[in-house]
Amino acid sequence: MNWNNINIVWHDEPPTIENINQIVLADCAKNLKNMKSVSDIIFHNVFLEANEVVNVWGHDGDEDLHCEYVPQVDWSGEDDEE
Repeated sequence: MNWNNINIVWHDEPPTIENINQIVLADCAKNLKNMKSVSDIIFHNVFLEANEVVNVWGHDGDEDLHCEYVPQVDWSGEDDEE
């Protein structure tokens, strides 16, 4: 798959990080090498700096890469229900 020709659809405001689309596509190209189609992606995380994450997924029959920016991920687990 040629990751350079993939369209990104943001499901919220994209982050103001310079070249964010290129960062996401480069990470996907590196870590999802065996994918034959964007629609095969169930879920992938692109980890950025300072606990920032971009959630990435595909949809059946859709060759757009769907993304959602999460500006601050809480890894503490303090809010988890027991």
